[in-house]
Amino acid sequence: MLQSMREGAKSPIMKAFLLFLAAGFALWGIGDISSGLFSDGNKAIKAGDKSATAVEVATEFERIRRTAGGGISTGDAVQFGLLDEVVGTTARQILFEAEADRLGLTSTKAMQTDAIRQEPTFADALGEFSSSAFRSSLAQSGFTEPAYLARLDSVLLQEQLLQAVSLGGQFPDVLLDRIARYQLEKRTASWLVFSAETQNIAPPTDTELDTFYSEQKSSYDAPQMRSAEVILLSPAMIAPNLVIEETELRDAFEARQDEFIRPESRTIRQMVFSTEELAQAALEKLNAGDSFADVANAALGWSAEDTELGTVERSELATELAAPLFEAALNQVAGPVQSAFGWHLAIIDVINPAESSAYEDVKAAISSRLAEEQALDRIYDFVAQLEDALGSGATMQEAASLVDSQLVSIDGIDVNGRDIDGNEIADTDSTIANLAGDSLFITELFATDIQTISPVIETGADTFFVVKPVSETESRERALAEVKDRVIDDWRAEQAIAQARADAEQAQAGNLAQTGALSVSTGFSRLGNGIDSDFARLIANTSFETDMGQIALADTGEGTILVRTDGIIAASDDEVNEQIDQLRGDFDSLIHNDINSAIGIRLADIHSLDVNPDMVRQLLLGQTGR
Repeated sequence: MLQSMREGAKSPIMKAFLLFLAAGFALWGIGDISSGLFSDGNKAIKAGDKSATAVEVATEFERIRRTAGGGISTGDAVQFGLLDEVVGTTARQILFEAEADRLGLTSTKAMQTDAIRQEPTFADALGEFSSSAFRSSLAQSGFTEPAYLARLDSVLLQEQLLQAVSLGGQFPDVLLDRIARYQLEKRTASWLVFSAETQNIAPPTDTELDTFYSEQKSSYDAPQMRSAEVILLSPAMIAPNLVIEETELRDAFEARQDEFIRPESRTIRQMVFSTEELAQAALEKLNAGDSFADVANAALGWSAEDTELGTVERSELATELAAPLFEAALNQVAGPVQSAFGWHLAIIDVINPAESSAYEDVKAAISSRLAEEQALDRIYDFVAQLEDALGSGATMQEAASLVDSQLVSIDGIDVNGRDIDGNEIADTDSTIANLAGDSLFITELFATDIQTISPVIETGADTFFVVKPVSETESRERALAEVKDRVIDDWRAEQAIAQARADAEQAQAGNLAQTGALSVSTGFSRLGNGIDSDFARLIANTSFETDMGQIALADTGEGTILVRTDGIIAASDDEVNEQIDQLRGDFDSLIHNDINSAIGIRLADIHSLDVNPDMVRQLLLGQTGR
């Protein structure tokens, strides 16, 4: 998840919320970074006169988690480091805003407009700014127009501050040339795959099997294993058992009316011009009776699709556009109106009035939501009941029944959460498999004495377990008879791999011209692009390590590949120059990031940076820090 966000940060749209991500951590551990819970009111981050509240940082965390987290839970996202990244990035942003304010730097609407129009993500197939592409990109990133413009304003201020210092850092051209030629070199090759065919290997004799087993005996040892009883408790397990009364459902419906009201929305088409004069000229044509589509095509070269702003709510529009577009009548042209994107003319095609949902239509959703909320509220009461019951001498079964939980039995698991042969634990309902993959559970299972009940332990978001190890077997040697089938399979696999290697060596020493099974490639890169084979990367690596006409062998783990390098294709000067242009931007960015990190560290001292991540963590995970 985090890697995908870093890749996305190469685009200005992503820079708007992940700018300086890689350098954000440079701010940790410097300046006055507090560990107290309320170091400065509700300010989670403060530098000079600039600050961000815990709510603002938590909101940013949740937006990124939802749009780029692939469904990851809040607790897991915190555990995987997303909160640290968001806090570090926001701290850096606050620092540079404080310095920009001290220096009197400003961001103008013209600067915003220019930045938006130069953003490739917002361009259509012709490279022109597209409102539909703009809205789509913001939606994917979880931004409204006002929120994006506010973030862009901060980015522009930071860039002004940094450019004067960092533009001087450049990577040497001579090194760029060498790297480009290395990366662009291609090769052609022929290859032959010799696969390990275990079905062609006869079973081992008793002597062969005994010898193989004696040499590999330790790999068949049984690990230390434990069996246990486990009580699991989570809101998801409690919610289905809760019954929400009709009066409670109706009270919730009345109290949450705002949640069931769909705001007014409008389907809008628009044109965006660079100057007010151009927009006014287009308006005159519209007033003269020309159609909106014809004027957009003639004045801007826009297709009908390009003019579609879509169906939007008032809150989704920039402040300058919201009032005129939502006060205009049906089929009325609004504008010209100026925003950071230019001068707008818009026409209202459809008006969808605000609507309130009927009780019966949302009853099931309210019931589900209340059950989830009540389950979350009750989980800690259940935890307390569970602790009291176990503390009073209740059995695991009695305690599980008291809190409507299940008593799960695990029969044999090692310190890596695997079975006696090192395989993953199989479980039809995934409960045991999930426990086996939980490092906290495995740690507690092996730290708790046999026949002793562990404390109630939280793992994940609002999920708890109690474990009672019931038996243990120590690591031991296993007799051949106990693992004979597995040993035979391993012996045959080893023999098949050795035979494949021998066949490849024989072919290497013979006349390859007489081998009709050779696969032949066109030009391929060092990464194997251009090779049609499951072993493309291995074939490419082998070829690039050999000279022209040389034959080499590479082991796949399932056999051997014979590779002959047939040709070396050097990149043209034009290709090299194009690659240098791409590399220069990437490498110069590395230099700039180093410079910018140094600036950030200095600014943290100047503006007395104070960072309080615990305050944000409490908002996200609850009062207990769960």
